[in-house]
Amino acid sequence: MEWPPPPQPDPGIKGWGILLFGLIGATVTTVAISKTQSSWKDTTTGGSSFKEAAWNKYKRRMQEEYEEEMERVERIRRMQSVFNRERNKYKRAYESWRENDPGYHQHFQREDWYWKTEFSFKDQRANTKAAPRESRKQLLSHHYSVLGLDRGRGGQVQRSDDILRGHKKRKRDREALSSLLAPPKSLNQERKPMPILSSQFISLETNPNPQTHHPNPDDQHSQDVEKLYRILRNFHSRLPKLELALQQSQVPITSALVEKVLNRCGDAGNLGYRFYSWASKQPGYRHNHQVYKSMIRILSKMRQFGAAWALIDEMRREHPQLLTADAFVVLMRRFASARMVTKAIEVFDEMPKYGCEPDEYVFGCLLDALCKNGSVKEAALLFDEMSLRFTLNIRHYTSLLYGWCKEGKLMEAKHVLAKMREAGFEPDVVVYNILLSGYAVAGKTQDAFDLLGDMRRKGCEPNAASYTILIQALCGGEKLEEAMRVFVEMERSGCVPDVVTYTTLISGFCKRGKTDRGYELLDVMIQKGCTPTQLTYFHFLVAHERKEELEECLELVQEMGKIGCAPDLGIYNVIIRLACKLGEVSEAVNSWNAMEAGGLSPGVDTYVIMVNGLVGQGCLVEACKYFKEMVGRGLLATPQYGVLKELLNSLLRGEKIEMAKDVWSCIVSSGCDLNVYAWTIWIHALFSNGHVKDACSYCLDMMDAGEMPQPDTFAKLMKGLRKLYNRQIAAEITEKVRKMAADRNVTFKMYKRRGERDLMEKMKAKKEKKKRDARQRRRGQGRRQRQ
Repeated sequence: MEWPPPPQPDPGIKGWGILLFGLIGATVTTVAISKTQSSWKDTTTGGSSFKEAAWNKYKRRMQEEYEEEMERVERIRRMQSVFNRERNKYKRAYESWRENDPGYHQHFQREDWYWKTEFSFKDQRANTKAAPRESRKQLLSHHYSVLGLDRGRGGQVQRSDDILRGHKKRKRDREALSSLLAPPKSLNQERKPMPILSSQFISLETNPNPQTHHPNPDDQHSQDVEKLYRILRNFHSRLPKLELALQQSQVPITSALVEKVLNRCGDAGNLGYRFYSWASKQPGYRHNHQVYKSMIRILSKMRQFGAAWALIDEMRREHPQLLTADAFVVLMRRFASARMVTKAIEVFDEMPKYGCEPDEYVFGCLLDALCKNGSVKEAALLFDEMSLRFTLNIRHYTSLLYGWCKEGKLMEAKHVLAKMREAGFEPDVVVYNILLSGYAVAGKTQDAFDLLGDMRRKGCEPNAASYTILIQALCGGEKLEEAMRVFVEMERSGCVPDVVTYTTLISGFCKRGKTDRGYELLDVMIQKGCTPTQLTYFHFLVAHERKEELEECLELVQEMGKIGCAPDLGIYNVIIRLACKLGEVSEAVNSWNAMEAGGLSPGVDTYVIMVNGLVGQGCLVEACKYFKEMVGRGLLATPQYGVLKELLNSLLRGEKIEMAKDVWSCIVSSGCDLNVYAWTIWIHALFSNGHVKDACSYCLDMMDAGEMPQPDTFAKLMKGLRKLYNRQIAAEITEKVRKMAADRNVTFKMYKRRGERDLMEKMKAKKEKKKRDARQRRRGQGRRQRQ
């Protein structure tokens, strides 16, 4: 059986199938291509954002690495500076030891180190060389002029004969000192060089300034004064031991010696008063007029005006012949400086009761004190009142003119000038200089130049002070080039600049950061025979302090000693502050010791700088030591409560509550006049660091001492006691506060409500401050990320 053949396909159907299959394939291909392009776009966009994030992360990491590298470089630089300083100390010690050896042969002299001009020697003792620099930034370079040498030519130049003679004398003294200090050891014996601190070189090479309180070896009282001062400093807080040590000193007490000891104590009024009291009890000794005057000045400076009046009463009872107008003038000036005008005038009115009739001189002193301390309105009223009682001279008009010009009130000053002319007094150069300073204070520089021309036309030639006033006004307005033009005009007119003129220009350049120009002026100043003062060097030190250049400051102090300019308290304050800021605590202590060895008595500012610097470096034990010494010398007053707050808070944050209590006990036992602010600082410090019970205990002590706590202090203590559930102490404090409020005619409810309101405001201000700090930190981080 055969199968039938298959049916043949229709050619038309086959064509339609091929067409349909082609359409389906094209559609599928189109869809696939579109999906591929869409996915490629998504991938490209995601990759771009990823690359941007990765690039930002890379930049942040590179910025962090750069900052870390810069911090590391800064640490290395500081470590290298410290290393170089210590190395130079040991090198100087070795050189000093070798020169003091009798068998040592010096192959070349130190002056020969200045032969070659193609090198500059950075360290004279180490004899290290450095390539010369175009700008004058090396601090030792101005010493070339002091030695009579020009660094550019290598030959001698014209210079001051006084400085040259002083340099030769100091050279002979050093040679004599070396021969006396030569160690009696053989050459073969091994020696170890002992370290000599830079402060020791300062004290050895310093030529004391006779205007300061430096001990003079030629003075017969200098050794006795230093001996008594050391006893007072060591035993000031223990009165029985102090009197015993003074008795055992076997120093003959005279009026001249007592006066020198009082001047040596400086701002430490407690030391001076205790020595004065002890000396008054010695047999065969009686105070003279100068001793009484010095003691009145010390008590007035401490603002112990009641004790000063008691001393004047004692003089009237026991030594009426010693009571003169000078004692009242000292008291009037101190009252005026404290802006206690009524008290100052009261001293003037009380003088006849003590047998001293005031005259024109005393009235002039009172008028001058009021005008110089900002009480010119009261001085003008007193001037009009006393014009009929006393015969006025040009000094009275000048004092009043100075007061108005200092306040910048030129119309009143011109009125006083007109009165002076009506009285028959023609203005002299002093009066014109006061008017120039008034125009400078008011910012009218052009009027000051016009007045300078009027002086010349009227036959009154300007002096150095006249030009210095104009230069100071231009330097204050950052017009240094104009100030230099005035300086050049001053020299052309034949007026010789003095040390104040040079110092004013140097101050202007140093304040603008142009210390090179300042050093050029210093060279010119020394070459022309004008010896710089402590204030001249002070401006350089402040400029170096801004740049944190401690090594340059120390070298500059050594250079001061070499030209016979002894550092003063202001210079030591700069060095101690900078040393503590850079963590060089040992250098700060060395400078302090050199300051006292040089005969200077540290004042309030020096103690505050030292204590704050030690607290900032975490040296709390040493900070407590200096603070107690400051308290023992009677230098703790209301303006210094800031350092007390910082010290107590640092001790309590460091969990050293016993040390903090010891500091407070020292303050209480020293007899300081503690007001409510001092107690508040101590109580708030205890409360803020979690010592609520101790804070309450000291609050009770404060009320026993007669001081009522401030409203916010009471509210804070009550809040803390509520958290501790201590109702007994809260009730005791509340009862005492109620009683003290009633004695002061204050309603307890108002007192309590005010305390809660003040406490809420302080807490709100503290929160806002935290928010501002956080916003500033976020802004800083954002700026760093964008960079």
